Amino acid sequence: MLRAGNITSIPPLDVLTELFEHQRVVILKLNPVMDAMLEPYRHAFAPLIDLAVLRIVIGGADVGSHLAHHPRVSHVHITGSARTHDVVVFGTGADGVRRKAAGDPLLDKPIASWKCPAAVANSSTRPPGTRTHHSPALSAQHHL
Repeated sequence: MLRAGNITSIPPLDVLTELFEHQRVVILKLNPVMDAMLEPYRHAFAPLIDLAVLRIVIGGADVGSHLAHHPRVSHVHITGSARTHDVVVFGTGADGVRRKAAGDPLLDKPIASWKCPAAVANSSTRPPGTRTHHSPALSAQHHL
């Protein structure tokens, strides 16, 4: 999971969701703005770290890109801007722009990408069943 935000309650919720709901081991990559939370998260999740089902690291876009494209990573969950999503999925520069326009992703694995403001702004344009499906998640984001 690549965490771009600075809301301290979201990374633990994402970790628990990935571990228990999706039954995936997790490497949580925090954005450097979350540096002060690295040790508290490691302390809180020490039993899961000791079981080798969770690792927590910190780093910038270079670390995130390395992790997202690593061959042992089978699924990517990110938060951040549409730009962050596009860089992870399509790459950077002119090649990234070309790949996006062609619908030719560089990332060859499933990705869940949460861009909260875009999700809220675009939710009314989705079909009614989709709005109902996403309403609890959007409501939960609002209350965090």
